[in-house]
Amino acid sequence: MAALEAGVASPEFTLTDLDGSVRNKEDLHRNGLMFAAFYKVGCGTCQFTAPYLEKFYQAYQDREGFQFWGISQDSVDDTNSFMNEYGGTFPNLIDETHWASADYGLTNVPAMFLVDESGLIKESCVGFSRDDLNRMSHLVANHLGVEPEVISDANDGAPSLKPG
Repeated sequence: MAALEAGVASPEFTLTDLDGSVRNKEDLHRNGLMFAAFYKVGCGTCQFTAPYLEKFYQAYQDREGFQFWGISQDSVDDTNSFMNEYGGTFPNLIDETHWASADYGLTNVPAMFLVDESGLIKESCVGFSRDDLNRMSHLVANHLGVEPEVISDANDGAPSLKPG
């Protein structure tokens, strides 16, 4: 399961959000950390992971110095349907052409990246990983100076790992 790893610069990208507004990488991490979660609506592991992504988003959504973005590999309509079906409220960008996904080295989804304000990837994860999601939550909380949210508790019934 390939993907860019921590310690490398995140690639440039320009994508549109669900309202058609153009967003680029610099706009999204300028004020601090950016969490980017690439997914495909038909992916079973992405569907499984969606509530955990929503929990992550809800934990830190209104904090200065942090942005959370889902990056869908599907159309706006399919992405909206996915968000409705899985209770997602986090903002999304559309990568229907998969150019950004390819630049991030993705062969599997979901894939999550925590990028700092300089554009450096601090953490990356492919598939569902309880430890990786909780570690990213801890890093975001430390950056923001708040208590970390546990994204997946060991007793929540989820497996520790679920490949994408």
